Amino acid sequence: MLAIIDLIAGLLLITRPEFGFVRIIGLIVLGKGVWSIVTSGLLGYFTDWMGMIDTLAGVGLLVMYGGGSFPLLALLGVVIIFKGLFSMF
Repeated sequence: MLAIIDLIAGLLLITRPEFGFVRIIGLIVLGKGVWSIVTSGLLGYFTDWMGMIDTLAGVGLLVMYGGGSFPLLALLGVVIIFKGLFSMF
């Protein structure tokens, strides 16, 4: 389920649609990333790269929803798609 959210977030970052649900997906991905970083830190694992990618993707989606854009959003979309595929298998 979480990997599917990653795939959706990646596609949204690449295609940059003008839909309102971009904000909802952005909040979900941001929350997932923050939760991952906090719980990993509590367990003593301080290099949670998956949580960092989720947090960046969530912020990117929220920036995109707010009307901002920068070229690295598409690259971040590709990275989170690969992360989602990695999480599926």
